[in-house]
Amino acid sequence: MPHLPHLPHLRDVAPRRASATTPDHAPSRAPRLTPRIALGATRARVPAVTVAIALLALGATPLTAQRTPDRAERPIPVTTATAPSPCAATAPVPDRVRRGLATGAHTFVAGGVRLWYCVAGRATPGAAPVVFLHGGPGQGSHHLAAINGAALERTLRMVYLDQRGSGRSERPWTDAYTLAHLVDDVEALRATLGVPRVSLLAHSFGGAIALEYAARYPDRVQRVVLYDAISDLPASLRAQCARLAAVHPDAYATARPAGAAAHASAGDATARAATDGATRDTTRDTTRDTTRDVPCDVFGALPPERRGPFFRANMFPDTSVATRLDSLATASGLPNTGELSRAMFERERLTTWRFAGHARVRAPVLVIAGRLDHQIGLTPQRDLARALPDARLLVYEASGHFPNLDEPARFAHDVSAFLPLLCQK
Repeated sequence: MPHLPHLPHLRDVAPRRASATTPDHAPSRAPRLTPRIALGATRARVPAVTVAIALLALGATPLTAQRTPDRAERPIPVTTATAPSPCAATAPVPDRVRRGLATGAHTFVAGGVRLWYCVAGRATPGAAPVVFLHGGPGQGSHHLAAINGAALERTLRMVYLDQRGSGRSERPWTDAYTLAHLVDDVEALRATLGVPRVSLLAHSFGGAIALEYAARYPDRVQRVVLYDAISDLPASLRAQCARLAAVHPDAYATARPAGAAAHASAGDATARAATDGATRDTTRDTTRDTTRDVPCDVFGALPPERRGPFFRANMFPDTSVATRLDSLATASGLPNTGELSRAMFERERLTTWRFAGHARVRAPVLVIAGRLDHQIGLTPQRDLARALPDARLLVYEASGHFPNLDEPARFAHDVSAFLPLLCQK
């Protein structure tokens, strides 16, 4: 797989279980520790956007002119007359397992790992609770609750889940990080909530979890919203190579093919399938080597001083959005550790993942795509909407990778209008 920059393991950020023998009914206390990275003899904070840029360099559309939006297009400030989401506060993890749909923070145990979720909002009668699946991988759910929670919770019963190794959830001692584990965690959450079906709101990497879950459990999903979500990583990488060729033709000319990089560094995920303890996903396209037709190793094509700005520009048409996102992560004390990302890209070969279970997804799906998101690319999202049995596409002209930050009012309106609908097509 393409080379990925390594970040040190952050053993003092997200909590791990205190012992491999800790019983499921008595999960370990999750300490609130200072988020730092060990760098030799020194320590340094790592902004959330820096981790996202380093570990989620996925895809791009062909080059378009970069510009700062006009005043009328600038993201709406995160201020509102309504009360903030109760899940936006950085409250400590509950001392004991709390289950169900009561408002507030809860924990439950899935596969031996204690996971955190928070419930807020009022639901339209008959509408399923909405589980938010964040991106990163490893970003955590706090930013959506803080920025968009108050608007979404007016008509939706929101469930903000921190995936294993993310936010307030524990990091498994066994490094049990696979896409199948993450799908199993969502099913365990649904059972914990005590509801027959859930709706899914998924961003970026969370889209892979949502698609796999909806394909595996079609009768347990009411509706799905995917915004700037991954569905075909090789297609995104091909588009990113086209952008690299336009922005940095010198780097593109010397970049080696992605397939060669993949075979040089990828682990054997297939051999682990029988021993990882999770129900393996069955919708991955394994019919061919999906990196063979990716013309460049976009991760290794640029030196570090050029790589960061390139990927940041791919995601953020307005750089102030990146600054706000970093500030929010710093204030929350919940940084992305990078551990889940490393596992997904290095061990699970996420760059080769292509969703192949479209026919199994029976829930109506809304695909929201930022036209200026050069990280995922518009073409893969348009192709996804066409391939799903019941899906529609909305393109946000002024948005990048985070339409919930770039156009928050429209985002809240569209999501709130789509998810509560019950049987309409």
